[in-house]
Order: sequence, then structure tokens, then C-alpha cells
Amino acid sequence: MNFLNKARKKAEEAFKEIQTQAQAQAQSSGQSRPQNANQQAPLQYPQQHSPQQFPPPPQFHHHQQQHYSQPASQVPQQQPYAISQLPPQGSQQTSFQQGYPAPQPNQYYPPPPQVFGGVTSPFAPGQQYPPPPHQPSAHGSYQQPPQGHPATVLPPHEVPAPVPPPQAQAPAAVASPQNATSKCLAKEWVVPSRHKFYCFIPSIGVSGESFTVCANCFQSNVASYTLASNFTEFHTMNESLRLVCDFSIPRIRNTWFSQCVPRNTVQPLVDFPRFVEKLSPCDGSTISSSGPFWITRNQTIPDLAVCQTCFELFLRLTPFEEHLENKTYLETRDWSCDLVLPFFKRALIAELEKTSPSFQDLANEFNLRFKMAPCSGVGNPISTFENDQSQSLVFTAVGGKSGNICFACYSDCLANTSLEDEFVGAALSTDQKTTVTCDLASGYSKSAMEIAVQQGDIEVWRSAVGMAGKVGVCFGRKGVTEEEWEKKHCDMPFMLWLIVKLFKADNMFSPINRPLRGGIVRMCFLAVSSTPLDTSPESPDNFENSLIWRGRRLRDAISTGSETGNFSKLESEAASLSQEPPPCGGNDRGFKRPSGRKWYGRLSQDMASTDDCTVVMCEECWLRTVKGTPLESAFSMDLTDAAYQHEGETGYMCQPYSNRARMELRGAAQRANLASFARYWNTREALRKKSQQWLPILQQQALKQQMQNHQQSMNIMLKVNAQANALSRIGAAGVAEAAMSDPGVRYGNSQIGYDSYTMGRAEAEQDWQNASKMDTGLGASMSTAAESQRLIQLASMDEAAFKAYE
Repeated sequence: MNFLNKARKKAEEAFKEIQTQAQAQAQSSGQSRPQNANQQAPLQYPQQHSPQQFPPPPQFHHHQQQHYSQPASQVPQQQPYAISQLPPQGSQQTSFQQGYPAPQPNQYYPPPPQVFGGVTSPFAPGQQYPPPPHQPSAHGSYQQPPQGHPATVLPPHEVPAPVPPPQAQAPAAVASPQNATSKCLAKEWVVPSRHKFYCFIPSIGVSGESFTVCANCFQSNVASYTLASNFTEFHTMNESLRLVCDFSIPRIRNTWFSQCVPRNTVQPLVDFPRFVEKLSPCDGSTISSSGPFWITRNQTIPDLAVCQTCFELFLRLTPFEEHLENKTYLETRDWSCDLVLPFFKRALIAELEKTSPSFQDLANEFNLRFKMAPCSGVGNPISTFENDQSQSLVFTAVGGKSGNICFACYSDCLANTSLEDEFVGAALSTDQKTTVTCDLASGYSKSAMEIAVQQGDIEVWRSAVGMAGKVGVCFGRKGVTEEEWEKKHCDMPFMLWLIVKLFKADNMFSPINRPLRGGIVRMCFLAVSSTPLDTSPESPDNFENSLIWRGRRLRDAISTGSETGNFSKLESEAASLSQEPPPCGGNDRGFKRPSGRKWYGRLSQDMASTDDCTVVMCEECWLRTVKGTPLESAFSMDLTDAAYQHEGETGYMCQPYSNRARMELRGAAQRANLASFARYWNTREALRKKSQQWLPILQQQALKQQMQNHQQSMNIMLKVNAQANALSRIGAAGVAEAAMSDPGVRYGNSQIGYDSYTMGRAEAEQDWQNASKMDTGLGASMSTAAESQRLIQLASMDEAAFKAYE
């Protein structure tokens, strides 16, 4: 908790000690004190500091005593602060908004440069880094110092002085844990075979998976009471099962101590799983309603909204319950639950686990997070947090290692995790604001960091991000043909590196050694899913598509094997999936004859009837919908040859590819009601065709708009040139007329008047008038733009109507 104030006391103590030693050394050597702000006394690094107090200067290897320097403009000024413990209230320390002292020259030691297989490191764009000391290079070899060449340590004056970290408000002193076993082992999903769990004894009547407690929480909170006899050790043969310790939920823990222990009964906990089943799952999606939802009293955290489910699980029966109130508005509003976001949930649980939880401390943390700018994205200058002294703050890796992270990504991915201390505060210089980028901006990097947090090893993330640019992209369900893949053979498969190698399962996979064949489509069976982690993999209907279902099964097996050291589950899952027909390509991928795909379905016997239909489906969708039903024979015509006769340029696509369409077909087939599906299907097809007919119309309209815009640009250019020529001639004629006497004759007409002394002046005035009246086509272009908007609106309405039936 208090992630912006980690190690505040220690950093301040180290800072004072360094200053004391530096002053003592300066006095002993006869040096005078600095005479002005730009003259700094050298700071001597204290030799006795432990890594926990202040990170030592980096020791990196070199050849021929050569330092790997890094331009100061590329590396933030490192200033230690991170997460967790704060000093007691009343400490006289610089507040967060007061900021850091201004960065001084020669007070920063750059991180050891790194290179990953000769490719520019993603941590500092545009630079070449050698491999870090005692860390694997891109090829897995280790860099050791040459014989006779000790590791280089920068001189004392290049060591940064630790600076008091920022804080919003100093909270109460934090008590240390009572014992080492109090730390919960399963706040996130874990494999029960790796950790011991306890559940209710069978006579209680609650299934083992419905309520589980990790061994640490059981020993710390349950074992010393007579109620412990109601629990027994949990055992399961399901290797895919993942469990979360229910004592990590604040309400459970408080229910145990406030109700179960005083009354000497476990009944409140027995009733809880039944109560939870009645709550709507919270996924953090935007909700359009007037409420009800929960907000803080007196607007202590004005931007916070909590749904009923999260309130019941994380705030009910806790010391913070009284600080929130239920709210319902008269009008509909768009809102979403904030507690589903990782940072807010972790921060709340961490605060509640303290001996004396402080809601004000929590409010300071939450309010600060709401103020943070979002991540600026891949390749863009890093988003910073500005303090009152206009310093731009980010997080940078400790120990001189590579990695820069914006406040938002640090909060969401690292705060209150096992790796929170791997990054500390840094103040950017002016030129760094446009050169430093966030290394957690990409989804790839975030996924790698998530795995690194699970394994408690930051080098897992650093190695993965070091491969950025080398790996290809995941093709997912769209897939790639083998001849296309052959052209990209230099690219390392994306998921092989991100999932397989990170979980140390690469020895379970091998490349395809046979000659690649044209037309064979390869899909990635490890495609990422947005489906919640606790979704059952028993049925592909629980997922967006069957490819995602395959990926979840394989990733769960890989994760289990990584934790247990036994990949037999992966072997059995792969063998099971190999017996399945190829996954449906949906509307993302069409297939041609060389793919070898089979197609089944039905041809309508009466094209004029709405109670019959024509539908063509892939082998997998046929197996999942009509195989073994009363209507199997009605939808089992082999239409493979007919499908490939209509494959076109993009290949033939499965028609009932969506979960909705398969559900309608499966239901009708099980009821033996062909007409009910036919009516649905014919309506869906009519809406699909109506929606698709807009595509050529919109393309033609876009081309028309483009041509008119081009013609308008040409007309404007011609008009401007004509006006410029006319003005030039008018000016020249005016000079000539000023030098001549009145000829007694006037030239002109009714449009320009009769004020010209010469015919040339009159002609120039007339040309100006003509140029001013030239039509640029602006009116026609605006009319076309309005028509384009009208057509797009109509097309969107038809598309929405099809989506409702799709």
C-alpha cells in the first residue's frame, strides 16, 4: 500500500548519511563548501549500506577497461521511492506535491547498457546495449567479466543521492505482520497441487471447491480455534483446477472474526457461497443506469463508483463500510465499477490487512491514481506525473537496469505486487520528455509482466521485452497459410515466446520439419482470450470461439506444468485437441480447396418458403450443433465440392459461425423443429445481405468525395494563382500611372468602373474580378459530405439490425 511512498524513511536516512560522509570527507581533504547553487560538493557513497536501504552502484563488465556510457538525455534522474510502508504521522518530510530537488549534473549513474542479439533495446530508443552482467543474452549465453578485469564501479561523485520520496499525506504508522505465515498464498488463481488448501468437512454440506482457504491463512486465522475441526485438507484430481483463497476476500475474513469466532459457528461462512451465487458478476464494463451503486460519503473519493457485488465482497463488514453510501440518481448515467481494476482492488485489500486500516490513506491513494494521466501508448513520449515544482516524474528500474514505466502502468501492473520494488522514482530532464517511452505500453509487455509477477522474477519480463521486434505477431483465428509463413520464416512465433518460453515449456514443442505446403492454414492455438480466468473450459460455448477455448485449455496446462514441473497435463490436452476437427474460421478466415476442410449443411427444398433454408457450415460447427440430434440427417449433406466452387478470392467461410447462430441451430435440431431455425436463419440472411449491400455504395461515395476534394483543391489553387497575377499587374500599372500625367481618357466598364488611365490597368482589374468569381466547388463538396454522412448513418442502422440477429 502507499505505493508512492515505499522506503521513504530508509531513503531519507541514506540521504542524510551520504551528505554527512561527503561533508566529512570534504572537510578532511581541505575542500571548502560550495559557494553557490551550481557548485556541488562531491557525494561519497557509503560502503556499508545494504541493498534494502539504498541500491548500490551498478557493477557491469567491460573489456579493456571501457565504460559503456549512456547519454544523460536518455536516462531519467533516479530517485528512490516505490510502494508500501510510510513513517509515522507528524514526520517532517517533503510532501509529494513539494517534489524532488532539481536534478544536478554528475549525480546519476546510467544503467548498464544492454543489447539483445544486436537489436536496439526497447528500454532506451536509438541506443545499442551490451548484455547485462550475469544475465542471459538473446542467445541464452552469459556474459562474464574477462580474466584480470574487475567489474567497473563508477566514481563516488557519479552516485545519485537518494531523495525523500513523494507522499500525499503521511498516514499512521504501519504495524509489522504478526508472523511470517500471515501472508496469503492465493490472492490470485493458483494450482492447488502446488499449494495446500483447506475446505469444509463433507458433513457441512458445502462442496470443496466452493470455499477454500490457503495453508497460510488457515494457520494464521483458523487453526488456533476449536472451529478448525470443521475444516479438512482439500484434495482434487482435477489438474486444470485453479483456486483463490476465500480469506483473501475482506468480507470473508471479517465475517470469520466478527461472527463465526464469537458465536463459535461456521454457519455464516457456510451461507456465504449461496449468497454469492445471487450476485451479478462484475467485469468492469460500462453500465447505463441510474444506479444503485456505492460512492464515498462527503465526496472523499469523488471519482469512485462501486457496484453492489464488489461492495458486498470487499467492503461490507469492514472498517471502511461506513465511509460509503448507496446512491441512485433520477436520470440514467454511464458508470462502471472501479474496484474491478487491479490497482484499486490490490490497494484496498492491502490497506484492510493492516492492523489499523486508514480510510484517509486509502482515499489519498485512490485520488492520486485518478489524477494520473493514462499511458501514452507504444512509441509515444512517456506520460508523466507533474508535481508542484513542474518536475516530470516516472518510474525507472533499480540497480542501474533498463526499463522506464509511466505512473499509470506502474500502478496497474506493479503496485502492491511482489515486484513493486523493482522500479523507483525518477525525474525527467526537459529533453528526456520527448525521448523516453513507457516499456509497459504494449499488450505484449503487460502480458509478460503479468507472468513475471506470478513467478516473482522481473528478469522474465525483461527477457521477453528484450525480444520485442524479433517476434512476429499472433495471427489468431485469421491464421496464416504455410506459404505465407515460409515468407516470414525469420519471425519467431509470438505465442511461442510469450507463453511457451516464459513458462519454460519450450522443450515440449518442436518446429514443423516437413516441407511447407500451399493452402494449409495454420491458426495459433494459444490465442489470448478476454474471457474471465474462472470460466470453465469444459465447453467451447463458454468462449468467444473454439480457438480461444483451445488456447485456454493449453495455457492452463502449460501453467500447471510450469508450477508443478510435470507437463503430462499438456500432453493429454494436446492429444485430446488433436482429435477435434479444425477450428472454425468464423468470419475472419475463408478457406480454399488445398486447405482440405470439409463442409456440410442443407439445401432448401422450397426457396419460396420461410420454413426451409440453405445453410453451409464447417465440420466443427456441424459436430457441435447437429451431430447426434434428430435433425442430423437434414443438415448432413456433403457440400464440400459446392463450397469450393464458390470460394472466390478470399475462400469460403462458415455461415453459422457465431455462438448465437449455433445455439439457434442446436436448439432446433434437438427439438426436431426445422421450421423454427429456418425462420431465424432466413431473417438473419436478409439482414446480412441488406447490411452488406451498403459496402459498394459507401465505397463509391467515398471515391466521389475524394475526387471532389481533389478537384476543389485544384480549383482553389487556380483561383489563388489568377488573383495573384491580377494583383501583380494592377500594382505595376498603378506605378506607371503615378508617373504619367492625366491623359484625359479613362478606361473601364460597369464592373470595374472608369478610373483607369491605361488599358493595361483596366484589363488587370477585370481579370481580378473574374478570378474572384471562379467557382472552387466548395458547395458541391459540402453537399457530397452531407450525403456521405446520411448514407453512413443508414448503413450503421442496417448493420446494427444484423448484429442483433448475428
